[in-house]
Amino acid sequence: MNFADNTFDIVLNVESSHAYSDLDAFFFEVHRVLKKEGQLLLADLRTRENWGLFYQALERAHLIVQEEEDITDQVVSAIEKDEADKMALINKKIPKLLRTLFKEFAGMMHSELHMSLKQGRRAYKRFVILPSKA
Repeated sequence: MNFADNTFDIVLNVESSHAYSDLDAFFFEVHRVLKKEGQLLLADLRTRENWGLFYQALERAHLIVQEEEDITDQVVSAIEKDEADKMALINKKIPKLLRTLFKEFAGMMHSELHMSLKQGRRAYKRFVILPSKA
């Protein structure tokens, strides 16, 4: 990141860290740009097996989890509650040829994303993460 050291009070990362090719580099950069009392606020989903890699990368970057909450059930509930409204928008805005693909991307009910969360194969978590004092 093209920012000076100790620049930010907060770094916000939502639903993207699971796609980074180099999670270590991201966390090291977060540690570098956060002020000493700064926070990384992160929400993301991963397969249950991949959370271990996430925690290992945090440790290598000297970042400490202050708060963690598994919000999978709430996310599944929101997906199901918003289904009709999202479906109406998709039918209105998305060309028919792309709707099936878009429904999967949007995590609609019965999509792979929805089912993997509902069946416990993936977990969605939110975090408050701090730089180590050391």
